[in-house]
Amino acid sequence: MSSKYVIGLRHRPNPNDDISIRHKRFISRQSEVSKIWAIPDAGVIDLPEITGELVSVVDLNYLTEERLDGQIVYSHRDEKYLTDNAQYDDHVSIEFDPDKINYSDLVLNVFPIFVTAFESYRATIYERK
Repeated sequence: MSSKYVIGLRHRPNPNDDISIRHKRFISRQSEVSKIWAIPDAGVIDLPEITGELVSVVDLNYLTEERLDGQIVYSHRDEKYLTDNAQYDDHVSIEFDPDKINYSDLVLNVFPIFVTAFESYRATIYERK
Protein backbone atom coordinates (compact mmCIF):
# COMPACT_ATOMS: atom_id res chain seq x y z
CA MET A 1 0.00 0.00 0.00
CA SER A 2 1.48 3.32 -1.04
CA SER A 3 1.41 6.30 1.24
CA LYS A 4 -0.96 9.21 0.72
CA TYR A 5 -0.05 12.85 0.94
CA VAL A 6 -2.31 15.80 1.63
CA ILE A 7 -2.30 19.42 0.53
CA GLY A 8 -3.80 21.52 3.32
CA LEU A 9 -4.78 25.17 2.95
CA ARG A 10 -6.25 27.37 5.69
CA HIS A 11 -7.91 30.78 5.41
CA ARG A 12 -9.30 32.97 8.18
CA PRO A 13 -12.86 33.79 7.04
CA ASN A 14 -14.30 37.27 7.13
CA PRO A 15 -17.96 37.59 8.20
CA ASN A 16 -18.53 40.03 5.31
CA ASP A 17 -17.07 37.69 2.67
CA ASP A 18 -19.94 35.84 0.97
CA ILE A 19 -19.17 32.12 0.64
CA SER A 20 -20.35 31.85 -2.98
CA ILE A 21 -18.24 34.82 -4.06
CA ARG A 22 -15.22 33.53 -2.14
CA HIS A 23 -15.57 30.10 -3.75
CA LYS A 24 -15.86 31.57 -7.24
CA ARG A 25 -12.76 33.73 -6.59
CA PHE A 26 -10.76 30.67 -5.49
CA ILE A 27 -11.86 28.59 -8.49
CA SER A 28 -10.99 31.43 -10.87
CA ARG A 29 -7.55 32.07 -9.34
CA GLN A 30 -6.49 28.42 -9.26
CA SER A 31 -7.58 27.74 -12.85
CA GLU A 32 -4.06 28.27 -14.21
CA VAL A 33 -2.69 25.08 -12.59
CA SER A 34 -2.08 22.00 -14.71
CA LYS A 35 -5.17 20.05 -15.69
CA ILE A 36 -4.59 17.14 -13.30
CA TRP A 37 -4.77 19.57 -10.35
CA ALA A 38 -7.35 22.07 -11.58
CA ILE A 39 -10.70 22.26 -9.83
CA PRO A 40 -13.29 22.93 -12.54
CA ASP A 41 -15.64 25.86 -12.53
CA ALA A 42 -18.96 24.08 -12.33
CA GLY A 43 -20.79 27.36 -12.86
CA VAL A 44 -23.14 28.15 -10.04
CA ILE A 45 -22.45 25.74 -7.23
CA ASP A 46 -25.37 25.29 -4.92
CA LEU A 47 -23.73 25.35 -1.55
CA PRO A 48 -25.79 23.38 0.94
CA GLU A 49 -27.66 25.14 3.69
CA ILE A 50 -25.49 25.39 6.75
CA THR A 51 -26.67 23.15 9.57
CA GLY A 52 -25.07 21.24 12.43
CA GLU A 53 -21.40 22.18 12.34
CA LEU A 54 -22.17 25.47 10.59
CA VAL A 55 -20.05 24.70 7.52
CA SER A 56 -20.60 24.20 3.79
CA VAL A 57 -18.57 21.43 2.14
CA VAL A 58 -17.65 21.10 -1.55
CA ASP A 59 -16.74 17.48 -2.40
CA LEU A 60 -13.75 17.52 -4.78
CA ASN A 61 -14.09 13.82 -5.54
CA TYR A 62 -17.51 14.48 -7.06
CA LEU A 63 -16.62 17.83 -8.65
CA THR A 64 -13.49 16.48 -10.39
CA GLU A 65 -15.01 13.13 -11.40
CA GLU A 66 -12.77 11.32 -8.89
CA ARG A 67 -9.55 12.90 -10.23
CA LEU A 68 -8.94 14.66 -6.91
CA ASP A 69 -9.94 13.36 -3.51
CA GLY A 70 -10.71 15.98 -0.89
CA GLN A 71 -12.94 18.84 0.06
CA ILE A 72 -13.27 22.58 0.43
CA VAL A 73 -14.93 23.66 3.67
CA TYR A 74 -16.40 27.12 4.26
CA SER A 75 -17.44 28.26 7.73
CA HIS A 76 -20.68 30.06 8.53
CA ARG A 77 -20.28 33.83 8.16
CA ASP A 78 -21.30 35.42 11.43
CA GLU A 79 -19.16 37.57 13.75
CA LYS A 80 -20.54 35.77 16.81
CA TYR A 81 -19.61 32.39 15.35
CA LEU A 82 -16.19 33.17 13.85
CA THR A 83 -13.96 33.41 16.88
CA ASP A 84 -10.17 33.55 16.46
CA ASN A 85 -9.72 29.79 16.46
CA ALA A 86 -8.47 27.51 13.65
CA GLN A 87 -11.55 25.28 13.92
CA TYR A 88 -13.55 28.10 12.29
CA ASP A 89 -11.19 28.49 9.30
CA ASP A 90 -12.17 27.89 5.71
CA HIS A 91 -9.95 25.05 4.54
CA VAL A 92 -9.01 22.87 1.59
CA SER A 93 -7.80 19.29 1.85
CA ILE A 94 -6.61 17.41 -1.24
CA GLU A 95 -5.29 13.86 -0.88
CA PHE A 96 -2.98 12.36 -3.51
CA ASP A 97 -0.60 9.48 -4.19
CA PRO A 98 2.94 10.93 -4.51
CA ASP A 99 3.96 8.06 -6.80
CA LYS A 100 1.38 9.12 -9.39
CA ILE A 101 2.29 12.80 -9.73
CA ASN A 102 5.27 14.95 -10.57
CA TYR A 103 6.14 16.07 -7.04
CA SER A 104 8.59 18.72 -8.21
CA ASP A 105 5.88 20.30 -10.40
CA LEU A 106 3.47 20.23 -7.46
CA VAL A 107 5.88 21.97 -5.09
CA LEU A 108 7.33 24.50 -7.55
CA ASN A 109 4.29 25.36 -9.68
CA VAL A 110 0.95 24.06 -8.40
CA PHE A 111 1.26 24.58 -4.65
CA PRO A 112 2.15 28.31 -4.81
CA ILE A 113 -0.89 28.95 -7.03
CA PHE A 114 -3.19 27.11 -4.62
CA VAL A 115 -1.74 29.02 -1.65
CA THR A 116 -2.28 32.40 -3.31
CA ALA A 117 -5.68 31.48 -4.80
CA PHE A 118 -7.10 30.41 -1.44
CA GLU A 119 -5.56 33.43 0.31
CA SER A 120 -4.00 31.02 2.78
CA TYR A 121 -2.36 32.08 6.01
CA ARG A 122 -1.10 28.50 6.41
CA ALA A 123 -0.39 25.87 3.77
CA THR A 124 1.09 22.40 4.10
CA ILE A 125 1.94 19.26 2.19
CA TYR A 126 2.23 16.30 4.51
CA GLU A 127 2.14 12.53 4.59
CA ARG A 128 -1.08 11.04 5.96
CA LYS A 129 -0.10 8.29 8.34
